[in-house]
Amino acid sequence: MSYRLDPKEAIVVFGVLPPPGRYMGLQSYLFTRLGRFDRTSKIYQLLKRTDPFLFHIFFAKVPGEPSRIQSLSSLSNAINNVVIQRQSGAAFGRTRFFVITPDRTMDSVVRQALLRLGVSSPDIFTEPIPPLGRPLGLGKPADDFVTAMRYAEPANEAAARRWRLSLPLVVLRIRDLRPFRPAQPYPPFVVAPRTAASEAWLSQDLAHLVDGVCARWHQCPGQRTRFTDLQSPPFSLVGPSCRAIGMNCLADTQDTAYMLAGKFGLDSGQVYAVVGTLATQTGNATYVGLSVNETKHLLGVANISDPALKGTAAAYAARVRHTGKLFVYYLTRNCAGLRNLTGGHCLSIRRRMVPAGGTFSLALRDYIRPGTERGPDSAKLLPPWVIMFRRPAAR
Repeated sequence: MSYRLDPKEAIVVFGVLPPPGRYMGLQSYLFTRLGRFDRTSKIYQLLKRTDPFLFHIFFAKVPGEPSRIQSLSSLSNAINNVVIQRQSGAAFGRTRFFVITPDRTMDSVVRQALLRLGVSSPDIFTEPIPPLGRPLGLGKPADDFVTAMRYAEPANEAAARRWRLSLPLVVLRIRDLRPFRPAQPYPPFVVAPRTAASEAWLSQDLAHLVDGVCARWHQCPGQRTRFTDLQSPPFSLVGPSCRAIGMNCLADTQDTAYMLAGKFGLDSGQVYAVVGTLATQTGNATYVGLSVNETKHLLGVANISDPALKGTAAAYAARVRHTGKLFVYYLTRNCAGLRNLTGGHCLSIRRRMVPAGGTFSLALRDYIRPGTERGPDSAKLLPPWVIMFRRPAAR
């Protein structure tokens, strides 16, 4: 799961990538390190004062190791299916090779060995581990790391399950023990630039849709909560920014935009409408996932992807423009009896998902802007709204 790195070491991952899906990416993270929180940072002060729930998520110690902080901060730009396809011609279902190293010499040596074995150069990808302000090493005080592969929305779930069960991937550790050769570190991590088609022109339409949803429920204005953009200040959920203040970056990636809202209760007749722009329709994403997360254990319990969100605002077309670029989706304990109000676009959050008395949060992720290798610039997106209603009394 986690590992430490010698300065002259490479982690080599190779094998068959998963079957076709909406997204796949490999990325490494600083997992934990000896350190302290920057208690003077704006986000530390803000969360400590206003949101204990988020404070303990974003500023967390390692259980049983109070001198170590959780970082889970990105070290590079992810090697995703678009990057792989552009370099090698194909991604899903193909054999590919990944070299994860802080040492340029190790990268060269591993590549030469693979070429001698007949591997094609375009099939080899390097993830550089940048300088992190302290020495690498294998001892207990050293930083430790984790590498993850994300895989979303397989086209064929049965094929994806077979791949996961067999997991045709190999991991090697290759270390240069020669004391006379100095390590050749990489330059600092430079975050890949991101673009987006600004959604500002939809702001009035989104506001009218929010009002229209409230009017349908006869509970205007409704209790409204706006999603928070986690990649813009004061959060700036980007690896180097998180490390600078000791914040837990929650395995960030520039392959998606992150929006978060919560926490919400379920057991007093609450019905929640999530109202927002759909990035697959505004030209800003190839895959969108709206996830429901049980808050006590930070456990994802459901995901609503863009095919289910598409067209859900159509019922408001008489009073709202551009409804094809917007969505309305409902969440409650039990959707039964609410079809006239929800149009059937409703998820029942059962007690096996969120126990009685429990709460949930919501995250919206917009992956890979079409024509680019990265997610959209979140600053140009419109954060969705969550509107809380009370379930109408039975007649």
